[in-house]
Amino acid sequence: MVALKLREKGDPASWVRPENMHLTLRFYGEVPEEKVKRLADWLSERLPRHERPLLLARSVGAFPSITRPSVLWVGLDTLSGNLDFLQQDTELAALEIGLPAETKPFHPHITLARLRRPGKGTACAGLLASFQENGHVPEFGREFHAESVVLFSSALTPRGPVYKVLREMRLK
Repeated sequence: MVALKLREKGDPASWVRPENMHLTLRFYGEVPEEKVKRLADWLSERLPRHERPLLLARSVGAFPSITRPSVLWVGLDTLSGNLDFLQQDTELAALEIGLPAETKPFHPHITLARLRRPGKGTACAGLLASFQENGHVPEFGREFHAESVVLFSSALTPRGPVYKVLREMRLK
């Protein structure tokens, strides 16, 4: 597995526990308590209208770039359904409760790790760059349906984030 190869490179990193791995459609940040219910209600009304997208974990990469990684991720492709429409509704929900518009483009991914000493000198940067240079980005080949969208709250702790489910919305 590619994640294991990256982990074996030995870069000091905070690896995401499997139960905490997720695709973020929209990060809302600090939302006042009185707006959380409005947000959850708006999402609960809109999101269940969407078909379950079929996704494929296809590639690995890094933010801000493969040559200067600070976050390692698995990229997702949409095989059927429309993940972009689903994400756009999560953005509309933010605007509905008065949050500013997201300025970064949506890049569907699941975070694997955050490097503690990011940059050009990381050992995994060479491995990631070799995938790109060889024109070979490992394919995971694992298809899955996104069954639901979950609105979480998170609290950062020294052991990593603790997520609490606020509302889960099943897709059709």
